[in-house]
Amino acid sequence: MGVEAALAELESQALGAARGRMSLPLGSTVPASDPDVTTSAWAELADPSRGLLAGIAADWAGRAGFADERRPWVLTLFGIAHQLVDGTVAHLLLTGHVLDLSSLRIRLRRSAPGAYRAAGLVLDDPCPAWTGSLPELAPLWWQGVEQVMQPLVEQAAEHGVREAIGWGEPVELSTVACHTLGSTGLTGTREAATLLAQVSGRAHLTGTEDDPLGVLTDWLPRRSTCCQWWQSAHGAHYCAECPLHRSPRAHHDPLPVEH
Repeated sequence: MGVEAALAELESQALGAARGRMSLPLGSTVPASDPDVTTSAWAELADPSRGLLAGIAADWAGRAGFADERRPWVLTLFGIAHQLVDGTVAHLLLTGHVLDLSSLRIRLRRSAPGAYRAAGLVLDDPCPAWTGSLPELAPLWWQGVEQVMQPLVEQAAEHGVREAIGWGEPVELSTVACHTLGSTGLTGTREAATLLAQVSGRAHLTGTEDDPLGVLTDWLPRRSTCCQWWQSAHGAHYCAECPLHRSPRAHHDPLPVEH
C-alpha cells in the first residue's frame, strides 16, 4: 500500500467527514492521464531555481486573494504536509509499516501561468521499507517526513515563514491524523499522537486535550499554528482543529461549514 492507497484508506474511513468540518480546500489525487497534470521528482520541487514550490504558493495566493508573500507560503506547506502526513500516518497505524519516501514525486496541475496546484503524491516504489512496533517505527517515520519537508521549509523561510510555523504543519498534522483515525474506532491513537510528536523533537508545537463532549473520541488534537486560510477572500472562518477557536474572536464569529 503506497501513499495514495494509504490516503484513500484514511479518506474512506474518516478523513472525508473531518474535511467536511474544515474550510480549507485541500488538494486531492487526480488521474495520471489528466493532460493538465505533470509529475515532478521531489528534487525538482525542492530546487528553488525550478520555481515549482513558488508556483504552488502562487496558486494559493490566487485562491485566497492574498497580496502578501508569507501567507500563501504557509498554505503551501500546510497543503503538502497534509497530503504527506495523512498518507504516511495512516499507513503506519493501519499496517505497521513505514514507507521509504526516497522515490516520492508530486503531481502538479497548472492552474495559471507560473501557478500550480498540488494534485497528489506518488511513490515509484510503494513497498514498505521497515516493519516493527510503533515505538521502533516512529523515529523512522519522522526521519522520512523530515527529509522530505526540510527543503520546503527552508524555501518558505526565504518568504517570511518562521521555522516554528514551517515545522508546525507536519508535526501538528500528525496529531490531527491520529485523531481522525481514532474517530473511526482505532485504539491507541492518542498515545500514537504523543509518540509521533515526541520523535519529531518539536512536541511543543502540538499536543492533545480531553474532549468533555466525547462524541467521537475522548480527546482532541491541539495545534499551535494557523494555516491562514481563515483570512482568505472566502470568509473569516476556521478549520476544525484551528487554534483560533480558542481566541476571543471565536466566541463572536460564526463558523460556517463548507462541504
